[in-house]
Amino acid sequence: MHKGIKEPYLFNTSSNPLRMIKNLAGILDKPELEKIRNEINSNVIGLYRLGESHFAFAKSIKAGEWRQKISRLYYAAYNVKRAVSLKHDGSYTTDSTDHQKVDLLPETLVKHALYKVKLKNFRDDRNLADYTAISRRSATCYSVS
Repeated sequence: MHKGIKEPYLFNTSSNPLRMIKNLAGILDKPELEKIRNEINSNVIGLYRLGESHFAFAKSIKAGEWRQKISRLYYAAYNVKRAVSLKHDGSYTTDSTDHQKVDLLPETLVKHALYKVKLKNFRDDRNLADYTAISRRSATCYSVS
């Protein structure tokens, strides 16, 4: 069961809903499987919109509040990445260790190598902003307009 998610919820039935569909394909009719696919797509859209929400909030944060801006930008990218992963291979977790895998993207993704590096850098920057008291705004601080 996923931490913080109450029943009934799709992700409490399987750690990978796409794999679950494959396993249920011999049992359920196509319309029933389509209901599961639709629920997965609904969650993909929800995660993507959550990323957009974090991005919009980051844009509204004043440059002097760089720690908060970097943190929100990271969570924008992180949630869009979660949407991509869920859609691509069904992976979904609410476990905090998922942040260590933020740069694991489908290799078929256009600009895979670029996004892999950017996501890793976002995580490193977010960790500095959120957890290091002596860190200062760096030259790589993100400008969002």
